[in-house]
Amino acid sequence: MKKPTNYLSLGEHKEPQLFDLEKYPLLNISDGIKKIGSEIILREILVLMAINELPKDLKEVKRAYAQNNWSEIKRLAHRIKGGAIYCGAIKLKFACENIEQCENFLARNPMFCSVLISIMKATLKSINQFLKI
Repeated sequence: MKKPTNYLSLGEHKEPQLFDLEKYPLLNISDGIKKIGSEIILREILVLMAINELPKDLKEVKRAYAQNNWSEIKRLAHRIKGGAIYCGAIKLKFACENIEQCENFLARNPMFCSVLISIMKATLKSINQFLKI
């Protein structure tokens, strides 16, 4: 079976279309528990993400964005996606996948990066609310 893409064909050119990310939750705790195996371990990972990883990643993405360094944004998105997959940060995972698949279009349509930044902030807020920190 052919893997679906998130590209809308417009004549001979393909322009990326953002997935409708609104249908995905910021944080799916039950999904995170399934992947990690324990709520206690998931909470420990989320604390590390909230205190260390996401704030650091957010700074790095913003810096790369300000420098128009699209390949660095793609590299960061790949790294962020790795953590998002395991902790149940569903919307962040898909936003990172969009960036990875659309690197060639970032310079023409930096909206992809601003969507990633917004979702990173919202995910961090959601993690903090879940952890009550």
